[in-house]
Amino acid sequence: MRGRSRGVVAVVALLALLAVAAGAPTVTAQENETANTTANTTVETGPYTLEELRDRGVRGSETAPPSVRRYGDGQLWLRYALTGLGSSAGNPATYNYLSSGTTVKRDEVYLGGFLGWDTTTELDVELVYWQKGQVRVEDEEGNVRYEPAAVNQTVEETSVTLSGGYDRESIDLLTSYDELERVTMFVSGPDGDATWRFNIKTSVLAQPVSIDTRSDLALWGLGFVLLMLVLTLALMKLAHRLHERAGKGPGYPIWLYIAGAFPIGFLTFVLGYQQVLSTVAEAPWILIPLVALFATIAAINWWGDDTESVGVVHVDMTSPQAHEDGSGDIPVRVESYEVAEVDGVRGLVVDGITPYLARARGAIPELSLFCGGEERTEDPSLRFPGRGSYDTIYFADPFESDPTTVKREGWSLSHLYEPPETDPDAGAVDQIVDQLTAVAWERLIPAAGILAAGWLLGGLLVASSAIGLLVSAIPAAMYAGQPVKGFAEWHLAPASYGSVLVALVDAKEEFDEVADRDYFRQKYHEEMGKNAAEHKRQTEESELSRFEQVMEELNGDVPEDLDSELTQDSAQQARTEAASDD
Repeated sequence: MRGRSRGVVAVVALLALLAVAAGAPTVTAQENETANTTANTTVETGPYTLEELRDRGVRGSETAPPSVRRYGDGQLWLRYALTGLGSSAGNPATYNYLSSGTTVKRDEVYLGGFLGWDTTTELDVELVYWQKGQVRVEDEEGNVRYEPAAVNQTVEETSVTLSGGYDRESIDLLTSYDELERVTMFVSGPDGDATWRFNIKTSVLAQPVSIDTRSDLALWGLGFVLLMLVLTLALMKLAHRLHERAGKGPGYPIWLYIAGAFPIGFLTFVLGYQQVLSTVAEAPWILIPLVALFATIAAINWWGDDTESVGVVHVDMTSPQAHEDGSGDIPVRVESYEVAEVDGVRGLVVDGITPYLARARGAIPELSLFCGGEERTEDPSLRFPGRGSYDTIYFADPFESDPTTVKREGWSLSHLYEPPETDPDAGAVDQIVDQLTAVAWERLIPAAGILAAGWLLGGLLVASSAIGLLVSAIPAAMYAGQPVKGFAEWHLAPASYGSVLVALVDAKEEFDEVADRDYFRQKYHEEMGKNAAEHKRQTEESELSRFEQVMEELNGDVPEDLDSELTQDSAQQARTEAASDD
């Protein structure tokens, strides 16, 4: 609904909201004033005055802890247990002394003291729970005024016995999970009295749970696991449908999500562990969607992607480079893409969470192929079998300097406000109407409703409206936002051109193989010749060495007459060889 009618409706709605907003505080103030007057006229302040309950007691000494009080010849002190990490109600080493403004978050405090080595003292303890408020006072002349007072007082009495030496006894407190209560504690005995004041707001971490037996624990664990399983399966089913529409997942490994979430989670837990533990203790089912969400994210990254890897080869004939020696270079580049088919549409897919969400809303960049100025998207002759890391290869038009045009998908909020064409001579009301008309209220109002629902559900289900608001921000942004559809246009060369290039590449590979074969054959023969020569040399050296060894042995052991006879025979053989040579 756009135009003047929608603008009038928007103005009326805005004025109505402003009127309600302006009137609500007045009505609320009147109601609160009436309620306060009624409450203050009927409230019972209790047995103690505000000044008596404000008394924090007298510190034992300047160097003593703040909750130490003198009692007779000894001392009394009051301590409490924290609810944070490493704190335990059963470990006195973790107890803290009460100080001014301390808020106790457990349902007990610990009264200790040293009253002597051989004495046993019984002490009366009176606990007064109260709130700060006002009482209505009317004088004799009918004038009414309101004075501060301690209202809604609740008095609890008990007694403890401290034995000789250092002793300690626990004192139970009334729980207060909803609001902060002020507590004034009076202790009296035969040797004096002491006073402490503190606040109490019982933490849910200290709240007991009704699990008494192993069967109760097993039943609780079974219900927890079943809820987690059902929610995980539901999220995975929804995520799988989105995954099919997106063509592929975000493309990030699971360890990257863990690395990104770990610092945030660690800092959140360290800086606000009390709030984190309280939230989990009050609403343990908050862990169910967290675990289900983590399992779903892991499943998205583990699911297979039915995509094909495409390489676009561009032999750029528009910018050849010639050299002085007569040679030249032709630039060749290869672009890599991933293509998926979603609902019968082939489109490009990329990694990223925003593109993933945009594709899940149908914004996949559709791939269009052009050849010779005509769209030929379904022409299989333009596709060639891939090599290496590519499933498919396309050859771009060599006479186009930029044959591939790609606009990635995305997410936009710009449609929520379209600047209007205002008339400078128009009145202020008309200009306001034009501005309001330019706002997409049909998107913003439901998105605000989603945020409000998340705020309310967060407070009801997980006791944290902020968590509900944070979770609802994702669907609110997806509803208010608008996916921006991308596109891809590739101008390809004719199939014959690609066939020629493929043939040239194949021929070059064959020539390279022949050249490699001849090269290695030559190297083989050279190596064989070297090996034969080396073998002959080693054989001759071995034979010569053996001959010299034999001659040495003969020269040392042969008799002289045999030696002379051998010498004569050798001389005769030499003369015969010389005569034959002549």
